[in-house]
Amino acid sequence: MKHYLLTLFIIAMSWTLQCNAQQFDPGSGKTVLLIGQTFQQEYNNYITGTGLTPAGGSHYGSLYLGALEQGDDDPNAKFLDYIRTQQDNPYALVALSIKDNTAAGGYGQMISPDWDFFNSNAVWEACNDIGNGVWDTQIDALAQTFASRPDVKFYVRIGYEVSLLLFAYNGSAYVNTWLEQQAGAGINVFDNPDGVANMDRQAYINAYNYIAQRIRNTASNVDFVYHPVRGLNDTKWLYPGDENVDWVAFSVFNNDICMEVNGTFNCQGQEIDPQLQASIDWSKARGKKIMIAESAAQAPAASSPSQFNVYLQKLHNVVVDNDVRVLAYINSDWPSKGWDANWGDSRVEINATVLNNWKNTFGAGSRYIHSGSVVTPPTCNDGIQNGNETGIDCGGPCEACDSNGSTCSDGVQNGDETGIDCGGSCTPCDTGTPGDCQGSCPDSHPLFLCGQCYASEAQAQSAGCSEVCDTSNPPPTCTDGIQNGNETGIDCGGACTPCDTGTPGDCQGSCPDSHPLSLCGQCYASVAQAQSAGCSEVCDNSNPTPTCNDGIQNGDETGIDCGGSCTACDSSSPTCSDGIQNGNETGIDCGGPCAPCSTSGLQGNLVPGNDKILLSIGQDLKTISDYQSGGVEARGFPQMGGVVSYLAFFSLLSNQFPAYGALGEDPSGNKVTFDINWGAGPLHASNAGDGFANATLTIGLSIAEGSDPGDTWCAGCIEQIGNGIWDNNIKRLAKFANDHSDLAIYLRIGFEFDGKWNKGYSNTTHFKNAWKRIVDVMRNEGVTNVAYVWQSSTSPVDDVLEGFREDITAWYPGDEYVDWMGLSWFMLPNETPPVGGNPATQVSLADELVNFARQRNKPVYLAESTPQGYDLTNLTNCNVSPVWDGTAAAGCQSKSASAIWNEWFQPFFDYIYANKDVIRQVHYINTNWDDDTQKFGPGSGYAEGYWGRAGVHVNNTIAQNWAAELNKSVWVHGSATLNSSLLTSANASRLSGELKKEKSLQSDIPGGIRLYPVPTKNQLIIEGNPDHSPFNIFDITGQTLISGAGSKIDVSHLQTGLYFIQLGRQRFKFFKE
Repeated sequence: MKHYLLTLFIIAMSWTLQCNAQQFDPGSGKTVLLIGQTFQQEYNNYITGTGLTPAGGSHYGSLYLGALEQGDDDPNAKFLDYIRTQQDNPYALVALSIKDNTAAGGYGQMISPDWDFFNSNAVWEACNDIGNGVWDTQIDALAQTFASRPDVKFYVRIGYEVSLLLFAYNGSAYVNTWLEQQAGAGINVFDNPDGVANMDRQAYINAYNYIAQRIRNTASNVDFVYHPVRGLNDTKWLYPGDENVDWVAFSVFNNDICMEVNGTFNCQGQEIDPQLQASIDWSKARGKKIMIAESAAQAPAASSPSQFNVYLQKLHNVVVDNDVRVLAYINSDWPSKGWDANWGDSRVEINATVLNNWKNTFGAGSRYIHSGSVVTPPTCNDGIQNGNETGIDCGGPCEACDSNGSTCSDGVQNGDETGIDCGGSCTPCDTGTPGDCQGSCPDSHPLFLCGQCYASEAQAQSAGCSEVCDTSNPPPTCTDGIQNGNETGIDCGGACTPCDTGTPGDCQGSCPDSHPLSLCGQCYASVAQAQSAGCSEVCDNSNPTPTCNDGIQNGDETGIDCGGSCTACDSSSPTCSDGIQNGNETGIDCGGPCAPCSTSGLQGNLVPGNDKILLSIGQDLKTISDYQSGGVEARGFPQMGGVVSYLAFFSLLSNQFPAYGALGEDPSGNKVTFDINWGAGPLHASNAGDGFANATLTIGLSIAEGSDPGDTWCAGCIEQIGNGIWDNNIKRLAKFANDHSDLAIYLRIGFEFDGKWNKGYSNTTHFKNAWKRIVDVMRNEGVTNVAYVWQSSTSPVDDVLEGFREDITAWYPGDEYVDWMGLSWFMLPNETPPVGGNPATQVSLADELVNFARQRNKPVYLAESTPQGYDLTNLTNCNVSPVWDGTAAAGCQSKSASAIWNEWFQPFFDYIYANKDVIRQVHYINTNWDDDTQKFGPGSGYAEGYWGRAGVHVNNTIAQNWAAELNKSVWVHGSATLNSSLLTSANASRLSGELKKEKSLQSDIPGGIRLYPVPTKNQLIIEGNPDHSPFNIFDITGQTLISGAGSKIDVSHLQTGLYFIQLGRQRFKFFKE
């Protein structure tokens, strides 16, 4: 049953805590199947139509009536008792409603101010009264209902589908109105409700525990279930504590598994809503078993057998992937029971195709427990190692295993054996071929699965083993059409005829599609994979022979398709935008009659002048705000030179989470009033750009197809970008840039392209094509205020995860497409991992990027930096990851502020200064990772590693040292002229000239008007303006410089740069040399 008021979607991971097993837990790999919801006839029809009897049903009750009273139920539990008469020892899932019928308790309702008896905080008032004993009589009546039916295994949901906005809000305004007011004030009430007025989550927590304890005093046949809505913040903030939570339950309807409901989607292209997955992971990390307490195929899927089956398959996948132990499916004709059309008819027995699929998926096999097939949970005398046992019926919750008397011939697996009388100190076990189930096993337990002997696959599955016997896997042959056995290609190599390895360097050979490159006599998925295996051969078929008409400067050419062996380049009419150094220029399109060349010689857009370094702060709105108030205002730090935000490229035009990609504007450019938080802090790029007028804006643009490990949310989409399929999203980004033309924007496209965690970037060809397409479309849309940043992860941890060091140049799209090169810096310069092998160090990886930038004459942006593992508030340093130095957040050492500064910050600044010839911008992440982020804090179980607290404004010593560094003359900070100076710099002017050349600044204007000469030096002529309409010329900051009427305009006094001319309602660009 669904009564949504509002749902906030927040991404995060899990919080580690262990607890004891629940009394009605069927064990790993098993799922109790229940059918709901409370209608006797539908329950009967399910049994008759499917031939399956579920393990029990689902029921709904009102706390305020002290009875089960929805559907066919009444205070005498009619439906519940009917099931008891039909099957032995049934399970019963009971929802005790607090929110749905508050009017029955005399509290009115808070769903809509237009309804009768509106009370803005009805649920909160009810929860307070529950905790104060007002409803004891009704609670005791419910407890008696459970206790008087000892044959029933009850799962009791206390206040199901709980949410912060319904259960914690205690204000006088309508909750939706209040939420909009908070958002308008920049407050995200879900990040930390304890710090928000009118939010009191403790009322529900107290009510839940009060009800549970009171029922436990009477009934022992009850497991208690905490059932939040899907959002992680709702899940964790309302969590009642471990003592009275036996299970955590969730609802899984269409939107929850990325399917449509009435034209809406929560997610697309994924198996499960990331918000829901994050909440499941968080709950499992606390040691809680997972239940799906409500599920059903909704319209439109319910009316299409094929889509109905898609829903069922995805539901089953959620069960299997998350080891869900209880599944309640609502098999009902919803509209006939008064629900709206969105719910549809979810009965599985009314369509033959759906019925067959249901029976095959949920009725066959050993996964789902029906009536009469209930599997006993693991015990200490069942003759197998299962549950938490460390041996057969010993260890874990059983008696300690006795290793003293074990022998290699006693017929049992004991001691350090890994099989019966084999492994460990005995002879090695015969493990057979994977999937054939053969091994050193006795006749009583003949199947070898997951390193253990079992009597059957079902028994293995009950012990948590997912391996199955594959008896349909015949021996490899040289004619079976696949690469198997000892073959080195498809049906060739090894025992077959030799493979065709092709011509050295062409990568062609007898290789399958999954591993298409023939290198060093072997098939590989990529050159990087071959290199990691010790192969030095590379493919050169992507480097065609230079020609004089391929549109690029290559070979011995001195210009594009000219010079060298081609025709001589035309130097008779040099311009400041022809891409070569000619005429009286002292550099490429600079010096002499052109704009002055950069003193550093670096070629890139938006480079700070006078060889200075720009400081940006990020990487979310809260962090930036904390730095502004705690550092700039409270400690006198210089103004931020830049702020940082992040965008999800594939969502820029979608109103589904993450709405508009966290751009903060709808496709028309209207600001939205909400932030987006996918686990690393609140994001709203538009507010970041507008809210700090003296700063530049850096945008991390994710084009990843998913996270690794984790979800895939847009498979194949990087290749699609390169093919032009996502051009509208690029144009949306271009509109944002053009709408903020007075703002210098640094765009980190596909940041950390070599990081293993970014799914889809490993195909370097697709990545480069996507990069080029984005830049080309942006330029063709007339964008001039964006610098394109190519950022490597420069991560030692990445090399540990992948087992090799990449060649970052494989991702380089070319000098003409890259303005800056970027790197990340988190570790100590020469730190090596105690447990993670011997990867390249932070400084060596940074040097690789910096040296490459020097070769290409590009400025370097230290695009992400933070002292990972350090807590600047509590002055500690802890382990960052099991793959690096040990259990994350463990092994903590107390340190003085000076020691932390000397260990991490001083080498950090030393490196910047030693390379300041190319390092021209730094982004410091000032985030309190542990307290302000879900993805990186303790709530994630530190799945992304331990990051700590990085606020430099918190500790006096660190703050003083930080301010001293930033006050050095090498740094440039925020000011009222920062953006305009960057946008009119020599490099910005050069880029504007290139854009003019590439049709972004055409002289021919629709409507017969023509501007010439373009670019212009002294006089701009407007042709086709016979009525001498008034004009205004203004600069990129919006300041009007010239106004008048006529067709000839003297612009000789204007500085070199980009300008706009307004003619009536039309606005055009021109470039002044």
